[in-house]
Amino acid sequence: LPRFFPIGTWRTEVWQDENLMRELVARGFDTFVFSDTHAEVERRAFEQTCPQLGVKALVFAGFPRPDTRFIERHAHNPHIIAYMIKDEPDWTEPREVDHWHLPTLCERVAQVFRDRQVSSPVYLNLARSRRFGEFATIPDIACYDAYRVGAPMPDLSPAPWGNLLELAATYTEDLRANCEPLPFWVWAQGAHPWDERVWVEGQLGRACPTPEEIRVQLWLQLGRGAKGVLWFTTFLEEPFRRYYMQRLRPLPESERSRTVEQLVAHGREAYEEQTRLNRFLKTVREWLLRMEWAGRATVEQATEPKRLDASLLLGEHEAALWLTNLAYEMHPQGYRFREQRAIRARIPLPRWWKPRRALWIDPTTQREIPFQRVAEGVVIAIDTLPEHVGSAWLFRD
Repeated sequence: LPRFFPIGTWRTEVWQDENLMRELVARGFDTFVFSDTHAEVERRAFEQTCPQLGVKALVFAGFPRPDTRFIERHAHNPHIIAYMIKDEPDWTEPREVDHWHLPTLCERVAQVFRDRQVSSPVYLNLARSRRFGEFATIPDIACYDAYRVGAPMPDLSPAPWGNLLELAATYTEDLRANCEPLPFWVWAQGAHPWDERVWVEGQLGRACPTPEEIRVQLWLQLGRGAKGVLWFTTFLEEPFRRYYMQRLRPLPESERSRTVEQLVAHGREAYEEQTRLNRFLKTVREWLLRMEWAGRATVEQATEPKRLDASLLLGEHEAALWLTNLAYEMHPQGYRFREQRAIRARIPLPRWWKPRRALWIDPTTQREIPFQRVAEGVVIAIDTLPEHVGSAWLFRD
């Protein structure tokens, strides 16, 4: 399989909107869903846009009968990062597809691509962890989307507008367990007009997740070995504003305008955080492709050690400890995080794995840090987690 770590989003309209495409590329996005059937859009996408801007297409060619002529034309197109079987087949009812057994139907569609010997991997996106085992081994790359704040929540969520952020780790571990040894990608929660948390118990909440909520969910996914990140989704200010001006029509005009501008500000804030995290991802993504999840490290000391997630990725030349603060209270205006201080963590390593240097990398900083060799690993100490996330990188070379 091609070794490329995508930083993507859905946004099929970018293939017909050069200005939007260039804006997103400038913000660090390099992969977009492609599903256009117009010949001119197809030609321009693969002859001009992809080679000139260095972007990739995640192609959806139709379900349950993909466009075989398109597939044959592009069987060896280097600009196609993967072919999508379907988005969220685990939510599709059999009656919607002539009462087919959905995993079997997905296998048949995957075979359409493989019979034509496409050089790009076959991809499938899932949403329900209880069904990962039915689908996750069908594609070459499995993926999932499930968001923890403001989006539609499962029946057993603590609140209709939010869930536990640590479920991002649980879902990612579940997907990995069901698809390994194959790689997997994740959809990360970004700026999007979700309504569930906009108005809660008579008070204004948020339409988009806070920067902290975005970071924590992404960190839990990366720390479990994701090999690509696709954001749902990005921020288009005017459509966002129009949508909420319509949704909040019952409010008086002056109050409605002021309220909508608050929601727009939340959207901008989320979008800027995605942009900042894309810069971080570009720094570490080549390392991430060479590493696998190696379980958890031990938090020996912290303000709330049981609420500090410590996940380990290990490769031949790099190892990374992903620290994520889970000391929070759920709140409709943004989860409230408590500080973690005086952190000490023990990182288990194989006997042959001897680190020479260590870096601390979070979305803001990158600096050398000391470490202490101990039996079967190393210990690192960090004063605080100002971003509520951070990663300690060890290098053998």
